[in-house]
Amino acid sequence: MYKTWRQGQKTGYEIDTKDLKNRVDSVESMSETECKSKDCSSIYGSSETRNLDYRGRGFIQISYLKNYYDASIELFGDSRLVDNPLLVVTNETINWKVTTWYWQKYVHSVPQVLLGYFGYSTKAINGPLECSQNSEASNVQKAKNRFLVYKHVLKAFAPNEYPLEAGCYN
Repeated sequence: MYKTWRQGQKTGYEIDTKDLKNRVDSVESMSETECKSKDCSSIYGSSETRNLDYRGRGFIQISYLKNYYDASIELFGDSRLVDNPLLVVTNETINWKVTTWYWQKYVHSVPQVLLGYFGYSTKAINGPLECSQNSEASNVQKAKNRFLVYKHVLKAFAPNEYPLEAGCYN
């Protein structure tokens, strides 16, 4: 078992959030990794917004102007995320708010997710990038690796539950 989870007195396990955050940071970036090695402004940019780019950012990476706009209006009633998309990665409170907003709006509403099918949550977040017949093998492997991490987390928090993989690549 990862050292992130340690035996606790109340729930059986307590999570070491600092260690978990370090693991998340080392596994996944808070900003789309593809854009670190190439200019993504033609993919995620918008002439309407002074050439800012709206690449994937955050714990659950939101992408594109429309998602930044919707999150900003629904969470704050203003355009702060459109005006400064870097807030998603530079302000941890905003990052968590955007993550929760996205999860509730696009993932938690999927019936199969509510039934515990992990693959459907991956599909709701990463869709065709990782879950279609045309996905690159490396992207499908990312989804499979994510499920393996989920199995460890589930075992720590709910040792009597069995993880359901279906919904993405299978």
